[in-house]
Amino acid sequence: MEQIRDYLEAQERLLHLSNLSNKQSLFNFSGANAILREFQNNLSAVHDPKARILTALYIPTFILAFCGNLLTIYVILKHRELRKVKNVFLVNLAFADIAVTIVCMPPQVGMTLYRLWIYGEWLCKLSAYLQGVSVTASVFTLSVMSIDRFLAAKQPRHIRRLTTWRSAAKTLVVIWGLPCIFIGPVLYVRTVKSVELPMVTAKFCVEDWAEPSHRVIYVIFLLIVTYALPSVAVGCSYLMIGHYVISADKRQTNPTWKNISRRVVRMLVVLVMAFIICWLPYNINSLTVDIVQNNLGLQILPFTLWLGHTHSAADPIIYYSLHKNLRFYMRDTLTSGCRNSCEKKNNSNNCTPVPLR
Repeated sequence: MEQIRDYLEAQERLLHLSNLSNKQSLFNFSGANAILREFQNNLSAVHDPKARILTALYIPTFILAFCGNLLTIYVILKHRELRKVKNVFLVNLAFADIAVTIVCMPPQVGMTLYRLWIYGEWLCKLSAYLQGVSVTASVFTLSVMSIDRFLAAKQPRHIRRLTTWRSAAKTLVVIWGLPCIFIGPVLYVRTVKSVELPMVTAKFCVEDWAEPSHRVIYVIFLLIVTYALPSVAVGCSYLMIGHYVISADKRQTNPTWKNISRRVVRMLVVLVMAFIICWLPYNINSLTVDIVQNNLGLQILPFTLWLGHTHSAADPIIYYSLHKNLRFYMRDTLTSGCRNSCEKKNNSNNCTPVPLR
């Protein structure tokens, strides 16, 4: 949106009109080439402090999100002790984070450094679509994991019949199928708009809605269905889990189960809070910009989007910090890789294994 705003400013300076396409013959006036050259030079934002800050923020975010989630998937799939039905949802969450990392972050950095869209029509559609699908699949996964923990606490006998590989596969189909439907309109409205100028062809990846109000309605719908309702479901699940754990403390029943449950619930609560903290500012700011069109919202929109993308990097840190078994195997994988690399390089003479704690 900021790119289009800059273009419109140049357009207004050129013609003092609102429709450039119908008045291209008016380019032949003194000073037009200078204005167009200035506009062309401003397309590159390499020397813009804001662009530099965003790029510096995205580089470690991309590396941590990609490597951390890839390590999570590798460790769970490799070790039999972790190949359990309940960890399928962790793999699914990590896969969704990798999708956001690969599809969404590089184009965003490219748009930060060069203001026009140069990545083609399909990537214009897929980058926004896959981001929406992946983020929605993430929140649905967190919702399913929360409800699963509630059922495990309230009705452990019934949850044994539900936590099977077949039921997990069906749940994953729903988790990904619903977002594909809900975000489907994005594939239709996202398009590349081209404007021919004497010195440059300006291309923008935009959402071409028939009416601006349609976009506002759609954004509110997504905010309710993919954010508000799952948050309410997750919150209710954890409130009931907390009530059940407190009741179990008073009865002093099955202390081993309670310790395991608390660790799992603690990790899930942190995952949900991380999702809310990372994506809520972008959702609010994006909706505000659509309704109010204020300049401050446009200026901070790229930073709120980066904050949303950091959720993909935060998840593997949370796994490592709060999942005891996953942390053990992650450290074992990393230290084994370091030892093997050191042995190949120094023939095992100067290698000191890192102890696991």
